[in-house]
Amino acid sequence: MTADWMNDADVVSAAQIYLPLSAVVIARLVHGPKPRQFAACLLSVLWTVSALLAVQIINMWAGWWSYPIGALGINGMPIACLLGWAVLWGLLPQLAFSRLGILWVAAIMIVADLVFMPLCGSVVRLGPHWLVGEAVAVVGVLAPALCIARWTYDNTHLRARSAIQVATSGMIFLFRRSQLAQADQYSTCLAAVGSWSVCRDGICRARTGDADSL
Repeated sequence: MTADWMNDADVVSAAQIYLPLSAVVIARLVHGPKPRQFAACLLSVLWTVSALLAVQIINMWAGWWSYPIGALGINGMPIACLLGWAVLWGLLPQLAFSRLGILWVAAIMIVADLVFMPLCGSVVRLGPHWLVGEAVAVVGVLAPALCIARWTYDNTHLRARSAIQVATSGMIFLFRRSQLAQADQYSTCLAAVGSWSVCRDGICRARTGDADSL
């Protein structure tokens, strides 16, 4: 029963989003609001999303893991996986483990990732060197997300927080520009295809008219 459940791509895709979201809601209800909580969570989520997309670009070259073809996504990463990972790393630790040290929180999230990623084979196909990708994601995504959230909570490390915010803004700008460029290329291709179809129809009609006149 468990294997069938975990191999169902639709169920796993939904669980990627709704399980972390449910855990976030429960953590928020249990621990209640805190000063600077909104700012800490917002900065953490923005960093997590942008850094995950950056890691995905490297992953497309390194092949640490892959996703099913045809899934709606950004840079080859399905939206469900991106959102679920962003909530899991960008929101849940900040709400559920705000009193633990950053190293302990990182250890908990790493263990959770190592346990659940191999179980999600229907939506994430792990390559032989996926642990290398996991290490890169931990260092480049999880650790800065935890740090900027905790530093925002405590109102410390202003320069480091500012550096992470600048990096986040830069990555968001670059990804936005990349998506707009891809959209322009797609529109150009559609226009070219449409123009070719019109020309082809005109040529066919002209040939038909010539044949009728003969």
